[in-house]
Amino acid sequence: MGRSRIKFAKKAFSLIEIMLAICIFTLFSVSVVYLSLDTASRATQVEVKNEGLLYAEEGMEAVRNIRDRDYFDLVTGEYGLSLSSDTWAFVTAPEVIDGYYERTVSIDDVYRDGSGNIADVGVLDIETKKVTVTVTWDWKEFAPKQASVSSYFTNWTGDEWMQTTCTEISAGTFGSTEAQATASPPATNCAVELIYTEGQSDFFCSIGAGSHGTDVIISGNYVYFTTGNTNDGLMIAELSSLGDCEEEGDFDVEELDVGGKGRYLAKYGNYLYIGVQHSSRGLAVVDVTDPENPSLVRQINVGGYGNQPFVSGSTLLMGVEKSSGSLVAYNLATPSNPSLLGSYNSGSATRAVEVTGSYALIGIDNSASSLRVINISDPAAMTQSASLNVSAKINALDYYSSVLYAGTDSSSSSLKVINLSNPLSPVLSTSVNVGSNILDLKVESAYLYAPMDTTNNALAVLNVSSPLSPVVTYYADIGGKGTGVDSDVDNVFLSTDTSNEGLVIRETVNVALASPGTYTSGVLDTGSADTRFNFIEWTATVPLTGSVSFKIRTANSVANLNTATWVGSAGTAGSSYTASPTNIVLDPLRTGTRYAQIQMTLTSDGVSTPSVESFSLNFNP
Repeated sequence: MGRSRIKFAKKAFSLIEIMLAICIFTLFSVSVVYLSLDTASRATQVEVKNEGLLYAEEGMEAVRNIRDRDYFDLVTGEYGLSLSSDTWAFVTAPEVIDGYYERTVSIDDVYRDGSGNIADVGVLDIETKKVTVTVTWDWKEFAPKQASVSSYFTNWTGDEWMQTTCTEISAGTFGSTEAQATASPPATNCAVELIYTEGQSDFFCSIGAGSHGTDVIISGNYVYFTTGNTNDGLMIAELSSLGDCEEEGDFDVEELDVGGKGRYLAKYGNYLYIGVQHSSRGLAVVDVTDPENPSLVRQINVGGYGNQPFVSGSTLLMGVEKSSGSLVAYNLATPSNPSLLGSYNSGSATRAVEVTGSYALIGIDNSASSLRVINISDPAAMTQSASLNVSAKINALDYYSSVLYAGTDSSSSSLKVINLSNPLSPVLSTSVNVGSNILDLKVESAYLYAPMDTTNNALAVLNVSSPLSPVVTYYADIGGKGTGVDSDVDNVFLSTDTSNEGLVIRETVNVALASPGTYTSGVLDTGSADTRFNFIEWTATVPLTGSVSFKIRTANSVANLNTATWVGSAGTAGSSYTASPTNIVLDPLRTGTRYAQIQMTLTSDGVSTPSVESFSLNFNP
């Protein structure tokens, strides 16, 4: 019995093992099958992904093909792609491939920072686009997948017509603009800027003298002028009401008898020294400590009519209308009582006196050697150091920046410009024809004012910013012949030969920045009748409230270009290009595109000018 039990137990264990083995085998088999299926699925997924990536790369090559045909077809936005007759083109996004994949091409603008690096914000780079091609699909209908590639595309096919050198810019036409050399490098470049205009204002004021005026000086708030009136040879006007002055202005004028007709005058401290038309009282001394109560304190016989006086230090030099001893020197140690130091004999009447350093420059009434340079280091023993023949009698002199301006009686070239950098060797640099004899001269703020012996536009105004090369700026009407002149920063005071306007006041040169101004480029010949213009760009410095704008015109010939319409960013005459760079829109009524021109308009903030360093057109011929 015991042996039978043992045998039965052994058979039961074998059955369990068999069942367990079957289970293990089944599990193993299932696992092998599952692993086999998963491996196949993964392989399929990788294959699908690789195919999607290939479609993305294909899309990038398609965009490159489009770019090579015309870069400006790369317009910011999202697109699909189509291939027809071996030509790629953009279509509506997304593009469906094989009913499974969706492909989208994204084109984005590119910006650069101040260092030229690509950045999220900055200056738009119109010649670069960022292109991203994305392919998406659904895996097993619940797991979205995608493949994406990106690249930057540039415009390498367009030609550029750039204007930046002085030679290039000078080929254009300036309208209240000019070419200005830019800071090097390169030294050959120029910029277009607004010019400064010079002109006169409408301000005009006059003071009736009852006789013609002969000379004028201003000091403080008073204007002193001599007249041809025998009994009232000096007049003094207070200028506090100048801002209210109208023609025939109402001024309180003090009059003084100086012993004859007043001719010329100078001021030293509280005293006036007046050349008088009197043979034995040619110099009058007037105390103007109180300009509204002047007093004649002394009359001096200088041997003839008194001409122009000039005070140098404490010495009064005075020209005299006589042939011998016509330059006299007086000591002004006691201003009210000048004492004679000496005289110089020029052989002719001395009409004009100017001083630089230890030299007196005198203009005499003699066409031969009419300029004399007199050493006045010792006024009691004056000697001639040099002379110059300017082929005319000298009426007036004014010294400015080592240059002596001489107003003469020469009808064709009455302004003589003398280089006096070496007073011992004066050189006539040039002569200027201002239209009539010059009777007086005054330089103020780089402008020379020259009243003339003519009734029409008797004031000539010259720019002397280049002292040896004066340029006439304009002529002004002063109501009669001009006889004398003085000025301050704001106004020019002129004595005239007109009795009811013996003194005229006009404003000095009104210098203002021109605005607006235009510049028209030379003509671009692209050489092709089928030229496509892509964009315009420029480099400029613009004041905060100033502006720079551009227009373009094109035509099929130069003749038609000259009459073509200037158009801006909308392709119309009323529009302009105001942002750089900007795509070009041409006039729809243009005759062609072979020839082109650019026109720019500059406006100022009233203080500073815009400066356009370069401008260019990008085109495909």
